[in-house]
Amino acid sequence: MSDATPAGEGPGFDEMTRDIADVPAVEVITTVGVHLMSAAAVNLGLAEGGEDHKDLDEARKLIHALAGLLDAGATEISSF
Repeated sequence: MSDATPAGEGPGFDEMTRDIADVPAVEVITTVGVHLMSAAAVNLGLAEGGEDHKDLDEARKLIHALAGLLDAGATEISSF
C-alpha cells in the first residue's frame, strides 16, 4: 500500500504559498543554516559511516554558503 498522494489531490500552489508566507523570515534563515551545517558535516565524514560520504570539496562549498548566509543574515538572526 502506498502513502503517496495521487496527482491532483495534493495541496494547490496557492495553499502552499500561504503556508510559506506564515513562516517568519528568521525561522527560514535558521532552518536553511541548520540544513547547510548538517550537509557539510556529512560531507566532512562526521556522520555514522562517514568515510563513505566524505567529499571535502562539497563540504567546502556548503561551509562557504553557510558563511555567506550567516554574514548576510547576522543582524536579523541576532534579534531573534
